[in-house]
Amino acid sequence: MRMPDFLRVLTTPVVSVETKTAILDEVLDALDIGQPTRRFVHVVQQHYRMEHMHDVAAVYRELVDRSLGRTRARVEVAGRLSDQERRQILSEMSVVLGAEVVASFEDNPDLLAGFRVQVGSKVFDGSLVGEVDRLSRETTME
Repeated sequence: MRMPDFLRVLTTPVVSVETKTAILDEVLDALDIGQPTRRFVHVVQQHYRMEHMHDVAAVYRELVDRSLGRTRARVEVAGRLSDQERRQILSEMSVVLGAEVVASFEDNPDLLAGFRVQVGSKVFDGSLVGEVDRLSRETTME
């Protein structure tokens, strides 16, 4: 993934610190960002760590999710799902995981049928491709 232009400007050594601070202030003003967050972002920028903001945001989101008792998942599906089907999958996942699930859904026609769910490092594969793969491994083990 390519770094967005905004982040590239804030991380390049050819742009002066003063210019970076002015650009950052302009963006923070436009987004109406409050003082605690504003000070934090400036400290990160002053210590030349803006390239880590994506990771900082991801960890912060994990902490917020954990405090609210929810977990995030990535769901790959072989075909388009209706809103009802998505809600049903989220409901079942919430029961299995014991937490509210916030999921991103992605189309993946390579699965042929079914779906694959990733929650953290765990993968639940209910796809046709996954089943064929499991069967072929069982056959070669015998």
